[in-house]
Order: sequence, then C-alpha cells, then structure tokens
Amino acid sequence: MPEPVTPHPSPTIGDADGPVGSGGADPVAPLVAPVARPEAAGGDVPAGLRRVAAWSWRLLVVLALASVVLLLVARLEVLFVALFVALLLTSMLQPAAAWLRDRGVPRALATAAVLLGSAAALVAVVLLVVRAVVGQAGALSQAVIDGVAQVRAWAEQRLGINLEQIESSVSGLVGGLGGEGGGSIVGSAFGAASTAFEVLAGAGITLFATIFFVHDGGGIWRWFRSLFPTSVHGHVDGAGTASWQTLSSYARATVLIAAIDGIGIGLGAALIGVPLALPIGVLVFFGSFIPIIGALLTGLVAVLIALATLGLTSALLMAAVVIAVQQLEGHILQPLIQGRLVSIHPLAVVLAVAAGSTIAGIVGAVIAVPVVAVANVLVRYVAAASRGEPAPVGTAPEQGLD
Repeated sequence: MPEPVTPHPSPTIGDADGPVGSGGADPVAPLVAPVARPEAAGGDVPAGLRRVAAWSWRLLVVLALASVVLLLVARLEVLFVALFVALLLTSMLQPAAAWLRDRGVPRALATAAVLLGSAAALVAVVLLVVRAVVGQAGALSQAVIDGVAQVRAWAEQRLGINLEQIESSVSGLVGGLGGEGGGSIVGSAFGAASTAFEVLAGAGITLFATIFFVHDGGGIWRWFRSLFPTSVHGHVDGAGTASWQTLSSYARATVLIAAIDGIGIGLGAALIGVPLALPIGVLVFFGSFIPIIGALLTGLVAVLIALATLGLTSALLMAAVVIAVQQLEGHILQPLIQGRLVSIHPLAVVLAVAAGSTIAGIVGAVIAVPVVAVANVLVRYVAAASRGEPAPVGTAPEQGLD
C-alpha cells in the first residue's frame, strides 16, 4: 500500500526559510520590494542643476509675461503714451489746482483755471518765439547757408572730407530704402496721414485724461485700487505712493532743470551777441526734456547760428557756454534737485532714451526715463515688501491727487 503523504505546514507570508519563529523573515515585511530611489541608483540630479532649472522656468514665465505686456503696449502705443504724458502733466498741474481748492475755489473752476492758464502761457511763449524768428528769418537763413558752406570748405581743406559725396551717398541709400515711383509716393502719403491721425488722437486722449486726473484723480485711484482684493489694498497704496512720488519729483525737477538750461544758454547767446537768443533759450528748454542728449543737441543749434553769423570765435564761446551749462546740470543740478528718489545710472538713462525713441519717436525719448524710474521704484517696493520691510512713508496717491 502506498504510504500516506504527510502535509507540511504552509509557510507564513513573508517567511523565506520556514515558519514564524524558526529564524525566518519578519511576518509584516512588505509583499513588494521597495523601488530603489534615484540616489541609490546613482541617477541623482546635482543640486546646482536643480537650482538652475528651478530659476530657469520661473525666468521663462517672467519673460513670457513681459512679452505679453510689451506686445499689448506696442499694439496700444498711442493710448499708453497719451496716458503717461497725462500723468506727467497732472503731476505738474495738480499742486496749483490743490492750492486753489484749499482756498475755497470750487473743484471744477480750479481745474479749468489751471488748465486754461497753462494753455494760455504755452500759446504766448510760442507766439513770442514765432514773432522773433519771423522777424529775422531771411537774414538768418542766408547766414546759416553761408556758415554751412564755410564748414564744408574747412572740412574739405583741413580734413580731406568731401561732405557732398557723403550727403549724396546717404541720400541714395535713403532713396533706395524708400523705393521709387508712384507706390512710394502713395505709401508716404498714407504714412503721413496715419501719423497725423495718431498724433491728433494721442493729443486728444492726453487732454481729456489730464482734465479728469486733475479734477478727480483721487476718485480714479480709489476705483483702480478697488480692482484688487481688500487684503492687498495696503500694498497697492504703498506701491502707488512710491510711484507717484517718483513721477512727481521727476516731472518737477525736469521742468526746473530745463528752465535753468534754457535761461543759461539763452542768456549766454544774448551776451555773446548771437541772433535769436530768445528762440534758442526756448528750444533748449523743450530739448532738455530729453535727458542727456536733448540740451546738448539744441545747444549745438546755437553754436551753428553763432558760427554762421559771428564767426569761429563766437562759435567757440557759444560752445563753451553750452558745455558749462551741461556740466552744471549733470554734476550739480540733477543730484541736488532730483536727489536719490529718481537716481538712475547714466547707462540706464541712455538705453532708456534709445529704446523710447525707437518705439515712439521723440515722445518715447521724453517719457522713457520716467517710465524706467517708476518701474525701478516698483521693483524696489515689491522686493522690500517680500522681505517684510515697512512701506515707504509719503502722501497716499488719492491724497496727492485730490
């Protein structure tokens, strides 16, 4: 007979060598062996590379957001430029309107008085300059032509430079880029019409925005602040305060510095005996709104007029006056008047002016530096808030605009 099969005890789960208690594995050992971590497998990513990758994708997000903002600004260039110019004008006109309101003048009447008074002063200056130019336009134009001829002859004799060939080469290059024929003429006409329409539209938006900013700037700010969650209203007010202080300081300081430049160069031209001293001073005043290069370029006009009408000695004296005024502005006036609130490195100023002129022409060159100044103070405020530092102390935007 076959021998009966004796059943063996079933091994316990996780028992590799026999029953529990016989020296086998722990009965609660996992059914599945743990997966080896990358560190154990030798595939760990270096900490430096992980840090670079983390910063890289954040930087890509920031660049994408900046690209969207720049694209939006480029598509709505006229609107953004007009609104920023209106803010600049408001920062200069608001103190006068607030002064009138503090003395009991109704809000609407104070706004109208400030705006109409400023417009009347500007028209008076323009008429004065036009009258001075028209009275000496004939003699001055002939003197300028003679002066340019003298410069050309001197350059050819002393330096061996043929200015006529350079002028013809540049004209040919410009003509080749612009094309020839009726299509080019039609394109130029449409381009001029489009530019004129944009200028008129921008001027209209600037005028209406300035009226509303001066009349009810505080209400507009409160509405803008209401677009944000209540929990961040304090930070919005803090950033707005810092930005408005920077913009106001820049605008008022620029007007004062431009007036000093215009008076200094215009007075120097009058003392030397250069014709059209008053128009030269006004031209320098408006040119000084373009930082670094504005007053210098308009001062060169005075040097050219002096050379054309009075000769080389007077031209050198006029150049010395222009350089002296520029040195006074760069080393004394700007640090003293503008202070550290809107201090920007000269390289950043030059790059901002170049970028602004490329995007929006002369107006872009004028507003580029205040835009950079406001952006700089906003970044500094956000950085300070992220570190838990106190917000800058100053007048709240709605108080400064009321």
